[in-house]
Amino acid sequence: GEWQKTFTMLTIIIHFVHPLLCVANYLDWVRYEDDLSSRVKNLYLAATIIATVMYLLVASVFYMWAYRWPLPEEYAQKRRIYGIMVNLIFSDIPLFAIEVDIIWKVGIVSGIQGA
Repeated sequence: GEWQKTFTMLTIIIHFVHPLLCVANYLDWVRYEDDLSSRVKNLYLAATIIATVMYLLVASVFYMWAYRWPLPEEYAQKRRIYGIMVNLIFSDIPLFAIEVDIIWKVGIVSGIQGA
């Protein structure tokens, strides 16, 4: 019960912070980097928008269901996993691929890079 709620709350917070850091990275660094093509900049912006929207409209709903109804634990765990999968597919994997491409092209030049 309580452990499930605590774990779910940590998941909610961590997955909420990630899109915020991506927005900050875009606003602070990506859009001003001259070594990046406009295609990469637009792709990063699109992936950030998609990640944020999918978190707010889909993943957070699963997390809230898991948080609000932690019992039976199997249901709460499935809901949490669905939310994690949404974040993985629509946020983590695409942004990771774009950020690796950026690092290959320009190296690590900002502290917020790869957030």
